[in-house]
Amino acid sequence: MSSMHPSQIVKLLYDHAATGAVYLSATDAVLDFTSREKAKEATIFICSSFGSHEIPLDGDWSARIFSKAFSNSLCCEGKKILVWNWKVIASFLLGMYGITIEFKGTLIDLKILESYTDTKLEKPKTMIEFMGRLKKVMSSENWSKTQKIYKSVHLPLALEVVPSLETIGILTTEKVHAFYDITGQENGRMLCYKALTRSFVPHVISPEQRELLKPLDFDSVFVYMDYKSMEVKMLGWLSGDEEINGLCDSEDIYRVAYEKILKTPCDSEDKRSLCKKIFLPVFYGMSAYGISEKFGLPIKVAEAIVDRIKNIFFKAYKWIEDYQNKAEIDKKVVDYCGKTRHFQDKSYRARNFAVQSPSAIYCLYQLIGLYKSLNGIGRIAYNVHDGYMIYANREKLKEVILASHKSLVSECNLFPNLSMSISCSVGRKITEMKTIKLPNRTKNEKSKESEKHLPIVSDNSIGI
Repeated sequence: MSSMHPSQIVKLLYDHAATGAVYLSATDAVLDFTSREKAKEATIFICSSFGSHEIPLDGDWSARIFSKAFSNSLCCEGKKILVWNWKVIASFLLGMYGITIEFKGTLIDLKILESYTDTKLEKPKTMIEFMGRLKKVMSSENWSKTQKIYKSVHLPLALEVVPSLETIGILTTEKVHAFYDITGQENGRMLCYKALTRSFVPHVISPEQRELLKPLDFDSVFVYMDYKSMEVKMLGWLSGDEEINGLCDSEDIYRVAYEKILKTPCDSEDKRSLCKKIFLPVFYGMSAYGISEKFGLPIKVAEAIVDRIKNIFFKAYKWIEDYQNKAEIDKKVVDYCGKTRHFQDKSYRARNFAVQSPSAIYCLYQLIGLYKSLNGIGRIAYNVHDGYMIYANREKLKEVILASHKSLVSECNLFPNLSMSISCSVGRKITEMKTIKLPNRTKNEKSKESEKHLPIVSDNSIGI
């Protein structure tokens, strides 16, 4: 598309704004801010009762004119902007031109909202189509929950947090970037794939990449924070199973679980590892036969393990089994957060959905809190489910660790009284990360954030 004069861009935006409701989207599913050539092809589709138009963002000048006029005409108090996948536009403007748009009105992202109803449709072509589909989402019996999660989780992610993660990047032989689809996975987790010219996927880093990846500058180190036993703790909280919650209060969930199930000491790492590989999968539907085949155990032993898990953790097992039964009857289930997923077949998959989907919301909510807590002292390099890679300047390393830990173990308003604990490792290279001992909260113990809990972290201690 040929360039548009700045005065035309301004006039178009103000003309559309004067009509009331406006629908906006990127013309392509990906706007590539890592390629100057591809960036020249970026265009914005805008639609209202005034008509439908495309606005090119083919250079710094047009992008800044668009952003300024857009902010002044459509982002004012009381305005409602209908969008499809705003994150793509926000990341492009930030990554290519360093532009951030501040919203004072209401942003309604249909791509995100439809994901709550397990609907996967193409981008609307018209305002009428958009409004029809939006009304269908709003008529859902779970709309009140959808609104709450949208406002507290997915909207902040789309407006600021994910664009920041995508555009920060990481170094290999060149600077590469992750690309996230906020609602891409069926279990509610963000999907990451190679959509950009200079991409990497933090979820599947190869051994060769692990050797190459390094922080953006010499004075920075990696700090990796991740939740311990996230799904076990979520299962206990959701089901109210006292036995599982008792495990979660212990120092080592899987060691204690092994001893409860097998009534023998868990006196080796191999035994603990075996328990970890079996425990949750049994709740998710793994059979005694599957355990026997996968781990080489006699079938009688495998049957005894499954029976013991079902009997000891009866409340949690029944709670998760009820999800599968509902999926078999209704062909769909709704999770704790109001997300719907349909199961025309393989109803057993409703079991892990019931736990993994709320876990994903928890981790995304805490990602937003972590982003805010760093506030200039550190930056988030990438997110992988329940793990967060952070850049920390060496001089602020302890400050970053303490602030990150405090944020990630703070109570999540969406899951009252759910207590999580964190593991932390630090290093200049991903292949040489050293574990840092942190104070971890339990159900009956409040975490006291102070420097006395954290050992002195020196350059030598992290292999710099």
